[in-house]
This record gives sequence, C-alpha cells and structure tokens, in this order.
Amino acid sequence: MKDLAPLVFVLVCLTRGGLARSASGWINTRHRDVDSGGGIFAVESPLRWTGVEADNWKEEEEVDDETASLREAILKAVQRNRSQEVHGRIPMSPAGHVTSAQTTFLDLVHLYLPDLTKVNPHCRRDLTAIYTAMAHLSTMIPKGELWPLQLVDSWGKFGDGLLLGNVKQLGFFEECLNIRVFQPSSDLKMSQKLPLQSVGVLSRLLNAAQQSHNSIPDQKDANRRVSSDLPSFKAEKRSTAIPPADFSGQYCLVTYASAKEKLKPLLNLRTPALPILLPQTLSFMAYGTCMPSTCTPLELQETMNETLQEVELKVSSLDCQVKNHRHSLHSSEITGIVLLAVLTSLLVVAACADQVTQYEERQHLREGPLRYLLAFSLTTNLHKMMHLETRKVPDVIPSIHAIRFLSIGWVVLGHQCAYSIQTSQNAADLHELTKPTYAQIMTNADLSVDTFFTLSGLLVTLALLGVVTRTGRFNFFLYLLHRLLRLWPPVALSVLLVATVSGLAVTGPYAEQYWTSVVKGCRQFWWMDISLTTNLIYPYSSHFHKEKGEAASCLPHTWYLGVDTQLYLVMPLVLLPLVWWRRRGLAWLGFWTAVSVITPAAIIGAYQLWPASLQVVDPLAQQQYVDKVYMMPWCRAGPYLVGAWAGYFIYCGRSNPSVTHLSPWQRFLGWGVAMGVLLAVLFGIAPYNYVGTPSEVPQMSTAEAVLYGGVHRAAWGAAVSWVIVACTLGYGGPVAYILEHPIWQPFSRLSYCIYLTSLPIQYVVLYSIKRPAFYSFYNKVQETAGVMLVIAAVSVLVSLISESPIIRLEKMLLRRPTEARSRLPPEDTTTITPVPHHDQRRRNLRLSSTMASPVPFASATVTPKATATSPTSRTPDGTHLTAYI
Repeated sequence: MKDLAPLVFVLVCLTRGGLARSASGWINTRHRDVDSGGGIFAVESPLRWTGVEADNWKEEEEVDDETASLREAILKAVQRNRSQEVHGRIPMSPAGHVTSAQTTFLDLVHLYLPDLTKVNPHCRRDLTAIYTAMAHLSTMIPKGELWPLQLVDSWGKFGDGLLLGNVKQLGFFEECLNIRVFQPSSDLKMSQKLPLQSVGVLSRLLNAAQQSHNSIPDQKDANRRVSSDLPSFKAEKRSTAIPPADFSGQYCLVTYASAKEKLKPLLNLRTPALPILLPQTLSFMAYGTCMPSTCTPLELQETMNETLQEVELKVSSLDCQVKNHRHSLHSSEITGIVLLAVLTSLLVVAACADQVTQYEERQHLREGPLRYLLAFSLTTNLHKMMHLETRKVPDVIPSIHAIRFLSIGWVVLGHQCAYSIQTSQNAADLHELTKPTYAQIMTNADLSVDTFFTLSGLLVTLALLGVVTRTGRFNFFLYLLHRLLRLWPPVALSVLLVATVSGLAVTGPYAEQYWTSVVKGCRQFWWMDISLTTNLIYPYSSHFHKEKGEAASCLPHTWYLGVDTQLYLVMPLVLLPLVWWRRRGLAWLGFWTAVSVITPAAIIGAYQLWPASLQVVDPLAQQQYVDKVYMMPWCRAGPYLVGAWAGYFIYCGRSNPSVTHLSPWQRFLGWGVAMGVLLAVLFGIAPYNYVGTPSEVPQMSTAEAVLYGGVHRAAWGAAVSWVIVACTLGYGGPVAYILEHPIWQPFSRLSYCIYLTSLPIQYVVLYSIKRPAFYSFYNKVQETAGVMLVIAAVSVLVSLISESPIIRLEKMLLRRPTEARSRLPPEDTTTITPVPHHDQRRRNLRLSSTMASPVPFASATVTPKATATSPTSRTPDGTHLTAYI
C-alpha cells in the first residue's frame, strides 16, 4: 500500500484544494484579504485554495493574459458573494451554492478542462464562454441560464471513502450530455434554459436552507415568473456579455495511474478486465468530466499529463462521448438486426403454420416437407420448453435438472461477485469481506464448473455404452456430428449478438470502453469461440495483434466448452474397452482416473503454482495457474472421469439391480462421506483464499498445495456423483424430493443458453453502470437475482431460435433405422408392473437407453427405446432426444 501514497495525496488535493501547478501557473493576480469561513485569500498572494503557495507564484512561467483575466473575474465574483455572507457560508444557500460552484471550478479546472492556450480555435472560443459564464453565474441563474452550473455539477469529484477504494467518481453522465449551448451574440439568450417548473424546484431547494425546518415555501402560482421564484441576488452594475459559444456537453471518463514501470503491464486492463487485482485496482483512479464537444480528448490529455507528471502519475485511458454518439447504425449492427429479425419472423411463420395444420383435414401436411418448417414453431417449442413432467419415467435422472440449474446459478453469482469489483465503492473492504468462512460460497464458486464436468462424464458414459451395447458398433462421425449440432448453433447466435447488437444496449460512462474492448475484440477473434479451442489459444492471446484493452474473445467463458469437447472426443478410447473387456476396461478407466488426479498435482508441484483459483493479489501467479492448470483438459479430467464411474455404476444396475442395492448403513455412510467431502472442499481452503497480498494471506506449503490441487476437483465430483446416484436409486430422501421436483425442468432445459448468454449480459449491465455501488455479498445476491431475470428472458429467445429447432431437425434428418428397433431384446418390450419404490427404481434402470446428450446442459432424460408402454420413444417433454454414434 506504500505505492498508493502519492495517489491518495492526489485524491486529497482533488477533493478540496486541487493540484499544485508550479510548472504552469494559475492565477498571478492580487486581491484583498477575505476570510469567509471557506477559503483564505491572502493579500498580495495567489489563490491559496488552488494549491499554489505564495512563495512560488513569482516563479511561475508566463501565463496567457486572457486566461489570467478570466480567472481573476471568477475570483472577484467569489469575493463579492462571500463579502455578502454576513453569517458566514451557509451550505446550500443561494449565494453559497454559487460560490461553491465557482470555487470548485477554479479548484478542478486544470484537470477537468483543457488548457486555453493549447486548444483549437473553436474549443478556445467555448472555453472562454465557460470562464465568463462562471464569473457571471449569479446573474445567469435568475434568468434561467443553468448550463454553467450543470457543467460543474456533472463533474465527478472525489470525496468520502478514498481509503476504502472509492476512487472512481463517474459524475453524472446524462447531466453532461444534456447540455446544449448556442450563443451567437453577446447577450445572455442561451438555449440551455430549464423549464419553468424545474427552475422553480431548484430555487426552492436552494432557499430551503434559509427557511425554518417547519417552513416550506408555498407555491401559489405554478406559472409565476422565473425571476420571482429564483433566489434573489443583489443587482450587479457591470457588463454581463458572454462571448459567442456553440457546443454540446462531451462526457469524458479519465483513468489515471502511477507512471512507475512496475504498474505499466496493468495499464492495458479494461474495466472490468480481471476479477481481482487489489490493491493494484486502487492504482486505477477514474473520474468523469464534462467539456465542450469542440474540444478533443487529446487536448484534455495533454493538459492532464502536464499536471499529473509532477506526482508521477499519467493518464492511462481517456474515453469521451457525446449524445447519440453510437446511435447511428453501421453495417455490422444492421446485419445483426436483419438476421435477428429474419430468424424471429421464421419462428412466427412456423407458429402460424403449426396452428393452421392442427385441424384434422390438414394433418397430412405435417408429414411432408412442411415438417422442417414446423421444427421452428414458436408455440410448440415454447410449450415443450415449459412442460412439467410429473410421471415417473424410466431411464430418467430427474435430480440432474435441479443440480444443473443450481450450478449455473452459482456460476452467475460467482461472475457477478468477481467482475463487479471494478465498479465498487469499497474495493479495499474486500480484504475483510472475504475472510469469513462463508465467503467461500462466492470466492470458491468455480467448483460449480466441476459439477458440470461430472454431469458430462456421467451422461456420456450412459449414452455411449448404451448405444454400443445395443447396436454393436461405434460411428465416430455421427458421434462428433451430434456434438457439433448440439453446441454450434447457440454459440454462433451468441457470438452474433455480442459482435453486432450488444453495444446498442450499453450506455453510460463505460460505453465507449465496451465498444473498443468487447465489441471490437469480438469482431476480430470470434473464431476462437466457434472453434471450441478458446482454452488452448487464450494463454497465447498476448501475442495477437490487438490494441490496448482489446478483448481476445466474444465469449471468454467458452473455455469450458473447449475443455468439455476435448474430453468428449477422447472418451470413446476410455469407455469402449468396458463393452468388450469388462475387467480390462475397469482397469483402463481406473488408470486414466489416477492420471487425471496425478497430472494437476505434478504440474502444481513442478511450477510451484496455486492449488486452486485463489483470491490472493498476485496477478502473475494467478495467470500462471489459469494458463497451466485451470483451462487445460488434462488438469480438469478428474471430475469428468469420476462422473464416468457413476454412469457406469448406473448402467450396470440396469442389467443387474442387485449391484445397486445398498443396505441402510451403506446409505448413511455414503451420505455422511459425501457431505463431509463437499464441505471440506468448499470451505477447507478458507484460511488461504481471501483478498490480500501474498504477505498478508497465509500460503500453503508445497505438499499441501500438491495434495489439495490434485485431489479436490475429483473429490468434489465424487460427492456430486453420490448425490445423483443415491437419488436415482431411491436413497435420496428429502434431498431427492427437492432435487427431483418438476419445477426445475424448464430451467434445466434453458441452462445451456443461460450459460452462453450470462456473461455477455453481465458485461452489458456492468459497462452500463452510471455510479459505483457499495460492495457486499447481500448486494451481490440481489444483483444476481435481478440479472438472472434478464438472462432467462434472453435465453428463451436464443433457445427458441438456435437450440430447440436444431434438436428437432437432427431427429428428422438422423432418424434411427427401423431395423434397429427389430433387434430389441424381448425384455425391453414388456410392460413394467408396479413394484415398491426402491425396486421400481432399480427395475427402471434395467431398461436400456439410447444416446443422451453429452452436453451437461442438455436434457437429463436418457430416452427409452420403444416399449409396450412407450411405443413412440418420446421423452417426457414430447421431443425425440435420440442421438447416434
């Protein structure tokens, strides 16, 4: 924190007195001694509250005479106002408010507006008008001319909570952009006048401090003159001519940081860029300013750097925008809107065709070529999406629905907690906020990803073994084709939305950063997400040719899809020996399970890496862990293969129910061990996983890191597998009642699209923030609940366009040959008679299954083959989920 000392000093200066400008000089004027309780004006000395000491003013370089005279005019206006304050300065009094605006302007102008001597002629003209207007502010306000007050009022000013990390003062974005000034002549007829009612409200607020607590001004006539409703100022017999001006408000977000070499690598980061970078994030201080639209960002940056260099600071980014800056549509946005409109129209047309062909005399049309259009039916797909199946269906694992949705909700919560740190008011509080053990629910949320790897391994094993056992063959082409058809369309649509129309929904101080970072990077590196290789390429993205702050992916969280797909491709090599050589296959599966645990442990030990994704403030260590362990398939295979064991156990129980029979003590032991493992993995790392520097947070020994890093993900997968297996076999009790409730089914069907759209929508929300928010876990839960509603709504649209129709088209185009049905074993076509609950579950497991979706976000249903009680091979939601290998 010692490196932050000059930064805090600057903030204190900005808060009250402004920066010293010994090199450039401010006001070389002389004035009377005035002490009005707010600032001290010394005789024969420069303005003390601008940070220029009396002993240094003679050493100032030559200053432009016009600039000095403008500042002197404002200074004299301040003196006059203060001399009229008989009882001292009264907060929010009319004169006090005007004086506060004028002194604030002089305090901060050198960092909030460009230097008059170094700007283009149009900017110089408008800046001159601003200086003059500030000098005549007490005359302009009674006439309804409030734009100078708005200009200063919209500036972000540093205040309370600096030591807690409140170093991003964004000001008021909309207030700045709504300024419009047109002054063609020397009179005071400006276009920026507030409506009569608004001016009256402002005047009553200004006068409120002068009234008694029980005395509220009575507005007898809502349409009375503005001058009578505004605060009274003493008439000033002097010229009030304002120079010509013609500009709009231009909002600029300024981010500055230490100019020291060790912080330069962090200057490329955008907000939000990395989840945790504290206390380094305190080195990125930001504030919003408002200047004329005729001035350029470069002119403001040159003025700022000249001032900041005195305290070893520099401008790291400067993003400016005017009203409706991005509202003009370009070819990319038009393309996205047109494609989205076409796809949405297709859903509506298909729904109309679906309704028309419902009548009996038109039923035959549904079997012809029209059926391919009906696959896009909005009404049918929406009905299937929201359907609740309350019956007990064979070969269905209903507990997966709840586990899937709860896990994706946990992912969204973790992302919300991580990325919103960059827009919080109290970032320095995180050291204490993350210390309690319960905070691991947020800080250790990446375990939810291992839950999905476990579900993938379980479903792929059940599907692959079932199909190969039934057909006696394995078709890798269809195995891969099913995967691509299942994943690509929603990914492609999500990439399209991010690259084209997402920026139109972003507004606020960070909007320009969203366009230059997320949108621009997405349009250049979209192929990483489509190729499902993000996890392998992203560690080398620093070698790509991209600008500062530019993102390297549209959907950075699709690294998970890359890992999952790569493991999916090698699973046949691991599982097929189980079909032909059971004992050798089990040994083979056990071997690779052991390798999946040893590999991350060995890498962590060899490179001295973190055992998990910790919150310790060490960007280099964090990046090394992510690149070498977190995103690599050979280090994330542990829970995947553990899920494969669970799938094989359930598969064996179908042909031999005695294998799945557990005595009461076995059930009790299983639940006890599973709960203990879940709690140990989640909370056991708490002493080492909270925000702080490496010197503040205890570090694991190498042996501890190797043990935990190698085992904890596989152990988590084993505990989750027990929950699934126990609930499937009827040993779940109240847990099964909750997890198997039908209410989870619609959310589960949306989970894949929720996963794809969640982070982009969270980015849109975070980049649209207008004011920093107080960070607490309660607030994060509330924010997550709110953003989940938006994510769910967008996910429904994405699913209806790109997921549900493709699933139906796949079944039509890759329908199972009829001769495969004729080879069904006799026991698969018998009627199942009612039996007690536990036996019923084990009896259901004897039914052989077809291919279930290998994606953990897909339906949890393992579709039964045609039986006497299920002749159509449909899943409970009415769709054919048969896939082929």
